[in-house]
Amino acid sequence: MLAPFLAWAPKVGKATLRADLEAGLIGAIVVLPQGLAFASLAGMPPIRGIYVSIIPVIVAAIWGSSWHTVSGPNAGIAVIVGATVAPLAVAGSNDYTPLVYMLTLMAGLVQFALGMFRLGAVLDFISNTVVAAVIMAIAIVLIVAAGRSLTEISSSGGQSILMQGVDLVHRLPEANPYSALVGAVAIAAGFGAKRLVPKYSLLVAVGAGWGIAILLGAVLGPEQFVVARIGSFDLEVIALVVPWQEFEGDMPQLVAMAPGALSIVLLGMAQTVVMSRSTAKKSGQLIDTNQEIVGQGLMNVSAAFVSAFAGSGSFNRTAVNFQTGARTPLAAVFSSILLLVLLLLAADAVALIPAAAIGGTLFVVGIGLMDFKAVRTFMRSGAELIAWLATLMVALAVGLNEAILTGIMVSLVNYLWRASKPNLRLSEHYSRDGRLVSTVTLDGNLFFGAVQYIERALAGAGRAGEPGIFLIRTDHLTYLDVPGAQLIAEEAKRRQGNGDDVYVYVSRKDELDALDRAGALGVLGDDGIIHRDRDHPAKELLSPHRPSALSRPTVRADADMGGLAAELRKIRMFSPFPTAGLQTLLEQAGLCEASAGEPILSRCETADNHVLLLDGAVEVERSWTTMDGVQKNSIRLVEASAGVPSVITASPRGLQLRAMSEVRFVTLDAAAIDEIAGRGASAASDSVQEGLGRSGIMRELAPEQLQRVLEAMVPVEIEAGEPVVRQGDPGEEYFLIEEGDAEVWREDAFTSQSSKLAVLGPGDTFGEEALLQGGYRNATVRMATPGRLQKLSKTNFDRLLKEPMAREIGAEEARQMVESGSAVLLDCRYDLEIRESRIPGARALPLDQIRNLSHRLEPGPSYLLYCRNGQRSRVAAFLLKERGLEALSVAGGIAGWPYDIDLGPVEDIDKLIV
Repeated sequence: MLAPFLAWAPKVGKATLRADLEAGLIGAIVVLPQGLAFASLAGMPPIRGIYVSIIPVIVAAIWGSSWHTVSGPNAGIAVIVGATVAPLAVAGSNDYTPLVYMLTLMAGLVQFALGMFRLGAVLDFISNTVVAAVIMAIAIVLIVAAGRSLTEISSSGGQSILMQGVDLVHRLPEANPYSALVGAVAIAAGFGAKRLVPKYSLLVAVGAGWGIAILLGAVLGPEQFVVARIGSFDLEVIALVVPWQEFEGDMPQLVAMAPGALSIVLLGMAQTVVMSRSTAKKSGQLIDTNQEIVGQGLMNVSAAFVSAFAGSGSFNRTAVNFQTGARTPLAAVFSSILLLVLLLLAADAVALIPAAAIGGTLFVVGIGLMDFKAVRTFMRSGAELIAWLATLMVALAVGLNEAILTGIMVSLVNYLWRASKPNLRLSEHYSRDGRLVSTVTLDGNLFFGAVQYIERALAGAGRAGEPGIFLIRTDHLTYLDVPGAQLIAEEAKRRQGNGDDVYVYVSRKDELDALDRAGALGVLGDDGIIHRDRDHPAKELLSPHRPSALSRPTVRADADMGGLAAELRKIRMFSPFPTAGLQTLLEQAGLCEASAGEPILSRCETADNHVLLLDGAVEVERSWTTMDGVQKNSIRLVEASAGVPSVITASPRGLQLRAMSEVRFVTLDAAAIDEIAGRGASAASDSVQEGLGRSGIMRELAPEQLQRVLEAMVPVEIEAGEPVVRQGDPGEEYFLIEEGDAEVWREDAFTSQSSKLAVLGPGDTFGEEALLQGGYRNATVRMATPGRLQKLSKTNFDRLLKEPMAREIGAEEARQMVESGSAVLLDCRYDLEIRESRIPGARALPLDQIRNLSHRLEPGPSYLLYCRNGQRSRVAAFLLKERGLEALSVAGGIAGWPYDIDLGPVEDIDKLIV
């Protein structure tokens, strides 16, 4: 879309302008120290970082797709700019800035082209592992750059990040102690502010460094206290340049910068799209990846014409923009304009900021970028760890551009290695005519790179010297090329030469076409291809022959089955079953006897019965085929223990039993045992079922869905006084109280005083708010008495409850329902929000009061809930559904409401509350 701003421009109004203006003011304050600091990373004068933060930011906001992403100077991109241009020109020279302009223009044009041609899928080739390693390397670059600013030790240039760090350590005796002190104060203040006022941490760091510099200057005097300052600069409102006119270099220089431009393109796109998507999940907005890339491209193209350098989306500025209530991209526009105004009013003061204070902010940013949690995640996967380490090591020893390319190559090699080993399953059974059927199921991609692996695996499949039937299933393949089909043809020839009948099972036309091009159809013939959706004589032939699982040479009914049932209940497998039920099964089965050497079970496809060995010894042989096609056998001796029977469980295939002495045994139908187990589990969960029946949301579920919820729940025993969830912890589970009482407590963030909100009993549920919002627990739930709870994991909650129950409705349909009188509109925001704006006719039911006020709502009408953007209203609708009310969330909330809204304060908010 060439004019994406048309999608949000109609939503601009008095309320949005006020919110965007407030967010823009905070954004301008936050970006000021970043712009100054990141310019030094790019080797540019500080004012150029401000230029990146004005016109380019406005362009990215207007032509991007995200309503909250804020672009501009970015630490990682600035580092790549400096690393790319530094080998070609000295920073600060007349040759340096034109190269930066051309590099920025190259990157912007490539990004714009990728977005316009809808090639955003190129980001799929950059794994999160590579991005994490590059960001870790950038963090180390920032720390080294901060060290130079703090010590005023200049870089010798042309060195790798690793060697720059070593050089800095060796030259520490040359450090300016006053500058180091200023930087240390800035760092300490920055980390302290991150805990108290994180959005202003960098501003606090600069202010603290500046303040200590003023104090030391006053105490020691300007002659003794000497530190480097930012220095004066000329601020132009619009500093226009024409990049190619400024550039006086040659084509080899542009070629040398091409890898750097590509690195800026890839890293900039990856970071921007990731942050846009993550913010969109919270706001409920849909992101157009390619449009976002177009916006980034136009931003960098404009940066090249306004004396700036390349940038991208910013994680921290985007987070601040969203958290401060920005409603539209106008917040980023206001931020840029207000930043310019601030600098015009305070340019002289900014010039006095110590360079060490800026270095302190770089150190704080660098430490913040080190994501050790991600590193621990990568350590669980050998391949991902190798890619992460390779990318990081190349970045430190060679450069960031080479590191990004290395990471992509390592990721591709890892992918090709995995793709070259598709999943292959081998199984055996006997056909209706008694022949052995060896089945090979191929799963994944069978292409030229996987041919050798599959060829080796197939070589050991089947049994030599025993002609049978060989079946190759390709219906699980996602891709089959001609070399892969040729492999199937060659294997068919080999098997046919051994006397086997060969069939290939296909389900798609593209598989059949590949086999035809490879000549496999000529080898197999028409009868050798089995289509999934067509009749074929071999389908009946290949159906497994299932001989009787157990022979019963002698059956006697004089055993004490009641005593045997009692003994069986001592075995954990049978302990949940009632003795009477087991006795009935045993009496129906009867007692069997066999002599030494007599087969009890011949090798067959399945053994559907459990064998209870009462006396004697039995040889148990199990046979199976590994994934690599290797035949395995296991033989063991099972003897009956005194008084308690030994159990040989049913087997899906390959089981053979032979009496080694005189034996007595009983067989139990495994299916019947499973049925009893199911009934027992159902009976054991009667109280759970009863509790679920009282939970309104469960009444909305279909019986089979309710059964799945029951099966996914896990019982837990909780002692009195023990907390089940704690306020502030991440939401991971949903709970149903089966037995006992619990209390809900909430701690006030300002007074640290706790108050009891509610008492919960059997049948009550809790924990849904944090799960629905993807956030943290807003209260502590503690057992008042010993109790038993059923818990549901977040994954199962999302799959079984959230997805089917947290339904949304569009604004147009919601308005029609309200006007027809079939629905009531409820505002679930906080009182302060409702006072400022609301949808006409809506009643108020704040989210934090639903548990206390929902009893006022009468069953019958549908309740349509809205909040600011739809996130909280989904939780509110879920809570009302739990209470048996019909509730839906209005998609997009009041921010996406396309009709008139009431603006202005409400004097008596109580009149709106239900």
